[in-house]
Amino acid sequence: MVLMAHKIGRVAHPDKVMPSRLLLLMTLALPSLPTMAAYWKITPNVSVSERYSDNVNLAPAGRELSGFTTEINPGFSIATRGAGRIKTSVDYSLRSPITFGQVQTTSRAYHQLNGTANATLVDETFYMDATARIGQQNLSLLGPLGTDTADTSNIATYRTLSLSPYLRHRFGSFASADARYTRDYTNYSNGGTSSTGDTFSLALNSGTSFNQLFWGLNYSKQKVGYTDQAVDREFDRGSATLGYNLTPKFRVFATAGDERNTYPAAAGSSTGGSYWNAGFGITPTTNTSLEASYGQRFFGKTYTLKMSHRARRTTWTADYLQDVVDARTYILTPTTGIVIVTDPQTGLQRVLTDPATGKPLLFTFNIPTLANDVYISKSFTASLGILTGKSTVTLSVFDTNRESQLTAVNNSKQYGTNAAWGLKITGRTTSTLSGGWSRLTTPGFDREDDLWNIRYSLTRQFNPKASGSLELRHQQRSSNQAVGDYRENAITGIANMTF
Repeated sequence: MVLMAHKIGRVAHPDKVMPSRLLLLMTLALPSLPTMAAYWKITPNVSVSERYSDNVNLAPAGRELSGFTTEINPGFSIATRGAGRIKTSVDYSLRSPITFGQVQTTSRAYHQLNGTANATLVDETFYMDATARIGQQNLSLLGPLGTDTADTSNIATYRTLSLSPYLRHRFGSFASADARYTRDYTNYSNGGTSSTGDTFSLALNSGTSFNQLFWGLNYSKQKVGYTDQAVDREFDRGSATLGYNLTPKFRVFATAGDERNTYPAAAGSSTGGSYWNAGFGITPTTNTSLEASYGQRFFGKTYTLKMSHRARRTTWTADYLQDVVDARTYILTPTTGIVIVTDPQTGLQRVLTDPATGKPLLFTFNIPTLANDVYISKSFTASLGILTGKSTVTLSVFDTNRESQLTAVNNSKQYGTNAAWGLKITGRTTSTLSGGWSRLTTPGFDREDDLWNIRYSLTRQFNPKASGSLELRHQQRSSNQAVGDYRENAITGIANMTF
């Protein structure tokens, strides 16, 4: 515990959060807690790839340059196994692409980290959550959209760190209470604005002694400081919820509260006030649930929807949410979806993975521009996963509308669909075909873009620790402004090995 406190104390400023600090925190500080886990499994790995692209920089027609990109990417994963007081998952890799050909030879180094840890410090009372992430993101939706291109002018490396201790207590069967404090950091290599956030939240919810009636009280206060702004942003919110179980499978509820927010906004616009919502929830079976609500907040009428259904071979989900967000929200909470399906043979749920990398198959629902602004976000996502004996099929749709609270120039709307089909050809050979389309509208720039992509990969598992794959891809963007058009074809060979 002393080591963890020492490391946290040394993170004094977002710009100081370097990859080595994040790795030390996730891989050294947590294991130092005595008798916290049964044992740790550490798996080194390396990936080697060679890619040819006929448009390395994703340049407009007539300015394309072809080239080869060589990558040697070492990494490792760490996970706890067995019953213990701490659960940890860390995946790290160092991407080191070298591009040559018609383009000027370039070499880069990208750290990529996804680490989570959950610790029980005092049984049934005191807990700690920690996350650390490093990755790459496009700076603007209007530039070339690709994080493996030779043109790095539209790519930024982001780093996030979040530490969240919390207390949990039960007042017998009357109620349960949670008190949580979260300290988080965001940092960018270029383009974005570094920030530090402090969030305090309290929740008190009815216990088992309340049969049909249920209630809850919630309060949260967040303060965010930015390196380029003298005034901090604050988000203060409190609410009370009252509900009633009409039947064991059907319930109704209502919430009333007040919020006070402080952030840069257009003259005359509201940033807070009282709010309310009312809704219902249905749980006809353990595999099916639906919850919806209607209400009013300072920015207008609000709707929410959350649906999930799991059958023997399919998994369905749908979500709609309206909320106040900013660029750091998307970095601290990744905007990709993991599709989970039910194995028809075992009845167990599992995450769909990409055979070429062995990592979860992700679908990008939206790609926000890193503008230092606050938005009213209205977002709908839905997905379908189908699993048969040898095939996995996934479909997803998304629709996101972001309204800037400062200037209409930053408004954007993006909607589209993604699909993937994985086929197990033999016991050691699999293929994956995936593709997607999205339309991006940015009224402030009088621009509308259609983005298409399609990929096919063939993967061979040579032995339990070695695999190889061949991938073909095509991507293009059609814009109402000629400078936004581009298309690319690429072929990539990949070799993966774990030790």
